[in-house]
Amino acid sequence: MLSLRVPMLVAAGLLFMISVTLLGLVSHTLAYSDSSTARNSVATFSDGIIQNTFAYLPASLNSNNDWIIFAAGMGGTLDAPLISILLLKRTPIRWKTRSFHAFNAGVAALSLLRIGVAIAAIAYTAIAFRNSSNFDLNATPESGRKYPGRFTLEAFNCHLRDYALEGEAGRFSRLCTEGVGLAVHGV
Repeated sequence: MLSLRVPMLVAAGLLFMISVTLLGLVSHTLAYSDSSTARNSVATFSDGIIQNTFAYLPASLNSNNDWIIFAAGMGGTLDAPLISILLLKRTPIRWKTRSFHAFNAGVAALSLLRIGVAIAAIAYTAIAFRNSSNFDLNATPESGRKYPGRFTLEAFNCHLRDYALEGEAGRFSRLCTEGVGLAVHGV
C-alpha cells in the first residue's frame, strides 16, 4: 500500500499547487475587471483606415467562466488536503477486506470527481471564449466608449490586439496570450 500512497500524495500535492495558482490568477482577473483603471481607461484602435476609441472593457463582460474556474480552483484547494489526509490516515482496517476496498473506492471517487470538475471548467471556458461576439472596428461605442457586444475578457483583448496602435499593441497582445493575471504584473 505504501508504494501506491507516494504517487497519489504527489498527485494531491500537484493538484493543490495548481489550484492555488489558478485561484491567484483568476482572483487577479476579477479584481482587474472591477478596477477603476480597467473601467475608465480608453485607447485608440485603427486598421489603417478607420480609427476609433474604445474602453479597455466591453459594455457586456462575460465573467461567468472566471467564477467557474474560481470554483474549480477552490475545490482543488480543499480536496487535495482531504485526499492526502485520507491517504495518510492509518486505519485499523485489515488489508484486502471489504471496508478497505470501500475506503480506496471513496478516495478514488473523490479524485475522479475533482478531475471531472476541472475538465468541465476548461470546456465551459473554451465554449464561452468561442461564443464571444465578433469585433468590428466600425461599431458605434455605447456610453463611456464601451464596445457593444458580449465578450470574455480574454476574447476582447485578443480582438483589440489586432487593431491597437503601436504603443498599446504589446499590452493587448500580452493580455490575450498570457491572461490578465500575468500580463498586468509583467510576470
